Parts: sequence; C-alpha cells; structure tokens
Amino acid sequence: VYGSGTWVYGAEPWVYGSGPWVYGAAPWVYGAGLWVYGAGLWVYGSGPWVYGAGLWVYGAGLWVYGADTWVYGAGPWVYGSGPLVYGSGTWVYGAGPWVYGSGPLVYGSGTWVYGAEPWVYGSGPWFYGSGTWVYGAGPRVYGSGTWVYGAEPWVYGAGPWVYGAGPWVYGLGPWVYGAVP
Repeated sequence: VYGSGTWVYGAEPWVYGSGPWVYGAAPWVYGAGLWVYGAGLWVYGSGPWVYGAGLWVYGAGLWVYGADTWVYGAGPWVYGSGPLVYGSGTWVYGAGPWVYGSGPLVYGSGTWVYGAEPWVYGSGPWFYGSGTWVYGAGPRVYGSGTWVYGAEPWVYGAGPWVYGAGPWVYGLGPWVYGAVP
C-alpha cells in the first residue's frame, strides 16, 4: 500500500494517509494524522477510547466503524448493543437513542448519523440539524453493511458505490483512491 491521500482495500486491511504502512494479516502502523485498519484491533489519536469486541478507527475526518462497540471523544457515552449517533467532536454507540453535542441527531433502526460532514447508514431516513440526508440517493449512498463519507472519501462494504468528485473503484479485489495508481 502507499501514498499521500490514498488508500487500498482488499480481503485484508487498507490504509489511508501520507504514511508509510505495513499491510498484512497482522495489524498495522500509522503515520502523522492517519490510521490504518486490519483484522485485529488498534486505535489512533490523542483522545481516550474504549474498545469492545469489534473494530473502529478515528482520523482527522472523524469516522467510525465497528462490528461491536466503542466510543471516542471528550464527552460522556453510553454503550450498548445498537446504533450510534455523532455530535460535535464525539460519538457514542449503544442500544439507546442518544443525542450528544450541539446539533440534533436522529436515528432509525440500526443506523447512525454524523455531524457537519454528514453521512448515514441503516434502514431509515434521517434528519440532521437544518439539513437533511436522503437514503439511497447521491451524493451519499448506502447499501447493506456499508457507508460512504465525504471530504476524506472512502468506502467500505458490499458496495458498489460512488460518492463525490474523486476517482475510486470498488470490487471484489483491492482498489485504490488518489492521484497515484
């Protein structure tokens, strides 16, 4: 894997940032302001986290992923077994409905929302703040177990999706995003 502003995804991990990285069945390494994903567990960033049985990551773009449970940020969290919402600089994951941060967050079954650079995942439609998102229609799209997120784009899941201006490709094999092939 490689390169500034890029990432690679395959059956095993992928990485994003200006790195250098190591890719393989074991975990990962990271460079300044970035993060990596693998089959194991890891954290990146200056804040406190809690890790459960699943996986998650944090980067400058603020996003989360996990099959189980985790929290990141400065605020109080509640942890359970259900969806999650994200507020200013923070998010939570668990069974409840929650609202944290300055903006109103709403969720549907198995879903969550994230703040100023919104994206959604799950079965519902959602509303956030003064704006809205639409499910299944660009510029953010959704599929089973997947999501897409904006300015620092990447995709994960069973796809395929297209979001934003950047060129990327999704398929069964690895793919690359960025200026360098």
